Amino acid sequence: MNEILDSIKEIDKIISNMSRKRCILYFQSENRDIIEKAVNGSAALQYLLNLKPEDYGKSSGNLFRTLRRTKKCLNCTQYYKLSGGVGRLEPGKNETPLFFYLSDFQTFAKAEDRAHIIKAFLDMREEWELKNYSEEQGLYLLLSSPQCLIPDGFSDSIELIREKAITEHDLFFMLSQKVHEEEKARGRRFYTDEELHRYASQLAGLTEGQIESVFERLNGQFCTALDANLANYVKAEKKKEGEKDPTIRFLEIEKEPNVAGLGNYMAWLKDREESLRHPEQAARLGTPAPKGVLLCGVPGTGKTQMAKETAWRLQVNLIQFDIGRLSSKEYGSSEAKMDHFLRRVCANAPCVMLIDEIEKTFHEDKAGEGMHEVKLQQLSQLLDWMQNRKENVLTFITANNIARLPVELLRDGRISGRFFAFMPTHDDLMAILWSKLLPLAQNAVFGSTFCNIIKDAGLRLGHPETDDDISYQASPMDEVLDRIVRPVQGKSWVRTPFMTGANLESLIENTNLELLKAGKLEGCSASAYAEQFVACGQSQAFVPQGQSNMADIVNMWMWAHKSRYQEVSANTLLPFEAFQDGRFVEKELPRPGSEYDRYFQSKLKEEIEKAAERTRQQEDAWNRYQDRQSDDSSSGK
Repeated sequence: MNEILDSIKEIDKIISNMSRKRCILYFQSENRDIIEKAVNGSAALQYLLNLKPEDYGKSSGNLFRTLRRTKKCLNCTQYYKLSGGVGRLEPGKNETPLFFYLSDFQTFAKAEDRAHIIKAFLDMREEWELKNYSEEQGLYLLLSSPQCLIPDGFSDSIELIREKAITEHDLFFMLSQKVHEEEKARGRRFYTDEELHRYASQLAGLTEGQIESVFERLNGQFCTALDANLANYVKAEKKKEGEKDPTIRFLEIEKEPNVAGLGNYMAWLKDREESLRHPEQAARLGTPAPKGVLLCGVPGTGKTQMAKETAWRLQVNLIQFDIGRLSSKEYGSSEAKMDHFLRRVCANAPCVMLIDEIEKTFHEDKAGEGMHEVKLQQLSQLLDWMQNRKENVLTFITANNIARLPVELLRDGRISGRFFAFMPTHDDLMAILWSKLLPLAQNAVFGSTFCNIIKDAGLRLGHPETDDDISYQASPMDEVLDRIVRPVQGKSWVRTPFMTGANLESLIENTNLELLKAGKLEGCSASAYAEQFVACGQSQAFVPQGQSNMADIVNMWMWAHKSRYQEVSANTLLPFEAFQDGRFVEKELPRPGSEYDRYFQSKLKEEIEKAAERTRQQEDAWNRYQDRQSDDSSSGK
């Protein structure tokens, strides 16, 4: 398969142009057999190593194994000895190898061990060449590993050869060959080139070995089973990869996520969907695909679910960025893991990469001490990758604390859209409520009338464009949010029960549990469910976001307004454009349709205006202080 991918030609090109002072060839590749394939196939490498295939039985089909059998190439692990902290390579007296090799260099977990083995080779090379070789022909070491783990101080002696990435064009070529072989045997055409391109794109991100595994399972069925089985085979291989590779984590998206209140963001995504699906065509037209999205907002407002919604809409994989999987105590290992991870993400393009709560990932270790050096280096790697990568990867970043975001992250060319997710409205919360009750209604857990109400509501949510054609029976559930806020209105000492989607899901679970404990869940009516729902919502045990984090909610809104973020929802009750000179312009505020929304708008409006006034007073006090300092300085006091 390497010949199809032209990886041997790439190796030939690199070796032909490399400095002859470099005596170590480092193959960075996911393929454990890359050294064997390079020795067997690369004419430039054979010339460099002074190999003459005809002298070693090229007809046997495997030059590398012949050289191993005749001990013309030696495995470092069999001849490496560590004694007294000093490593040595000690081949036998009668052994005259043409080169040494070491696959799986990453198995030397400690950086000092990797440095020892390279130094041992270089030391042995000097002695060995004096005895056995002319100055024109030296001794070489071939290394391989999935990550680049070059110890400090040895880069001048090492030529890094990164295996050519498998492109979508390569995948189309490989799949076409297999399909056309079967089509020829069956005597007719089964797929158009457009269909094969679509199937080939599903193989993106697989390694050479994984592609071979998928093709083996499809052998004899390429013309009949691509549509039915290819996606499942690819998914199984990627799941295995995620289990084996600790740096990669694929997030499963079994069905369309249900996230309410995404009007502005979904419009933004729809405008760029074609660019994300066909980046080459978009670049040609001057409308390149966006590289990144930043979504800040109140915890529990569905930011992570929005990443899943994005991947589902684009029909691509969602990969989780997890700094814990990319950290190591070994010097240089964390940076190598980051490089490996970003290369694997690019191999999975097109895809969405989720960096959740980035301010917790890249943050100062202690107050005033700055970011740890390793994390600072990893952040630099990430930012450089976001700026310069060519692959079609949409970086989806979420944050809860806008003020703590690294300023370098917001540079143009890294982030194409910045959005703010505020507290959901009454209609947003009701949409979440119906979606969470729908599976129970489909399983006939509640009474038949209540089940029908829930199903009708779910149908309206799934087909908003046909709302007028779908009848909906009014229900006591329609007023539960209004009933929860009703007792606290006008009481300034009572904190407000404004909810996020996560709060609402918790409230639904508590309601179901209480009804189950009382033996009233199965066959429950809408009125009985509404009574228990309101009782749980007004209980001391329920602590919604508005009750516990009002100051944070206000500060986030203020920061997002100041930083000119776009609002995720098209129906926000407190739009940024209505806030002018520290006050809301009443005529520009939307008119709420429910008690919940009216109280929400009035309370949050009041709190935001108070916060704006405090900020203005602080700025005035600071300016007066600065003026006094300036006056004292000019008067010589």
